Amino acid sequence: MTSPGKSPVKVYRASDAPPGALAGESVAVLGYGHLGRTAALNLRDSGAKVRIGNREDEYAGQARAEGFEVVPIG
Repeated sequence: MTSPGKSPVKVYRASDAPPGALAGESVAVLGYGHLGRTAALNLRDSGAKVRIGNREDEYAGQARAEGFEVVPIG
């Protein structure tokens, strides 16, 4: 049980991670829909090497058009 006013969930903020923590790291994002695209763009902006795993559909085409390597899945 938690104390009154205390949350049992740890909340992380931007200040908890150093700004280039993923710079140079390889990261895979599965799916390039609304959430996957946002995550991939932010990761790339942070310096990570991002690959997209996606079906061969319009989202895969969009990822390629935006400069990502796409690995076909499913």
